[in-house]
Amino acid sequence: MKINTVFLYLAKIVMPALVLSAFVVFSIAPVACTAQGITIVSEGCTPPALTDFSTADSTSLSLSFDREVLLLHALVSDETGRGLGVSHPEGQGKDLRLALAEKTKPGISYTFTGDVQDEGGSTLTLSITFPGYNDDMAHLQLAEVRNAYSSKKNHYEFVKLFCLTGGNLAGYELLSAGDGEQKKYVFPPITVAAGDFVTVHLRMMKNADGDYCQQGMVDEVLGDRQASFAADSSEDAWDLWLDNQKSRLSPSDILVLRDAVSGRIVDALPFADPKKEESSWNKNYEALCRAVEESGVWQGADGTASCDIADAFQATGITSSATSRTLCRRTIGNEADGNPQNCSSAADWYVKNYAKRK
Repeated sequence: MKINTVFLYLAKIVMPALVLSAFVVFSIAPVACTAQGITIVSEGCTPPALTDFSTADSTSLSLSFDREVLLLHALVSDETGRGLGVSHPEGQGKDLRLALAEKTKPGISYTFTGDVQDEGGSTLTLSITFPGYNDDMAHLQLAEVRNAYSSKKNHYEFVKLFCLTGGNLAGYELLSAGDGEQKKYVFPPITVAAGDFVTVHLRMMKNADGDYCQQGMVDEVLGDRQASFAADSSEDAWDLWLDNQKSRLSPSDILVLRDAVSGRIVDALPFADPKKEESSWNKNYEALCRAVEESGVWQGADGTASCDIADAFQATGITSSATSRTLCRRTIGNEADGNPQNCSSAADWYVKNYAKRK
């Protein structure tokens, strides 16, 4: 009985697997190496690598590789799967530029798929999702931050921004070193005017029954700035709500406003809790700290670019429950020669103490 069982197992499971393996090996061994699937490659045979992908404007894509490649196939499609016409006048080389038959739109996600091949015949298949290009991007500036909360009073963390110029918000993202990249906020494609304020509310709390703790937490993406009437909402600002119930922003943190398409840091606020007497940032902050310093948007007391914790704004009096206090920029709307300037330092910020809330 056991012998029959073993024979049956060999006949039904092992033999077909061996045949399939032989078929895979036979099928792949003669061809050049690829970036996907099971492959058998000769020593030194590697597929080309993509080193950069960017959208220079709303009708073109740029791709760079570590070697000369030939573009075999390219397709760009929107969220519905509808394809956009693609032409590639520079279809060979280390740097490729693709022209699109129509403009990509802000707030819509697109996918590029394609195949390239190097001189040795090695191929690489690509699938890259990217946001539609915003050619009318508003210029924003961090204006006020609350990193405290009170469940009893329904007051929670928020970040308020000032619109230096009008335009669309699509393509901006807001993140902090303490929360990490995975918790960043991506702005919706709404059009704002110069002088507008935009408040990003970082929590929408629910009670034990799963219902929201307060009414009126409405994303004002449809253009009605009176739609949101919850605590901390304002008729004079665009109120945007993050569907989140966990605490956001650490006592010592680095808050960043970033252009998602180019990766450029537009504005930043490093702040520290002086009670902790920290000599350095949390090690998880290192990458964002370095990026802020390289951007030059934050300066030390000597006027040079710095994101050292010693040069951060010292948030005196700020605690996790101090909802009557916020971090405020002393002067908003600074411009020089018509160009928005977001560079600031600890001297440009202060702790604002509101009247005691009822």
